[in-house]
Amino acid sequence: LLAALAALLALHFCTARAGARPKRDALTPQQREAFLQQLGFAVSEADAQVRTLTIPETFNDVYAAYNALQREAGYDLTPYRGKTVTQYTYPVPSASEERDVHLLVLDGAVIGGDVCSPALDGSMAPLCRQEGTDGNPTPG
Repeated sequence: LLAALAALLALHFCTARAGARPKRDALTPQQREAFLQQLGFAVSEADAQVRTLTIPETFNDVYAAYNALQREAGYDLTPYRGKTVTQYTYPVPSASEERDVHLLVLDGAVIGGDVCSPALDGSMAPLCRQEGTDGNPTPG
């Protein structure tokens, strides 16, 4: 019940800000940092971890749930099935808990992402505008 409530709140906060979506350019390190700063994340490209991954042609239950999370923030990975993308992972400074923000980039544009806690019992949230760097979505 608590997880469902959190998902509904995240959906509300993300969709309330959809009209104020930052530019999705992410070709250069400066563009990626600027994109994340517009969302309220203070990150450093020097701390980024980079890897490539392939969006599966067919979504299993896990990937379908992940894509549902993407859609909460105005993204959709369906058009990118079978494509190889670059994932940038940035640690997010926070007093409350360790968090990472992931950007999925294809052809120099952000196509998705998430904010998550790397802890074993951690959580994952949509890539939305944040208030400060504490990981809480800004209400619309």
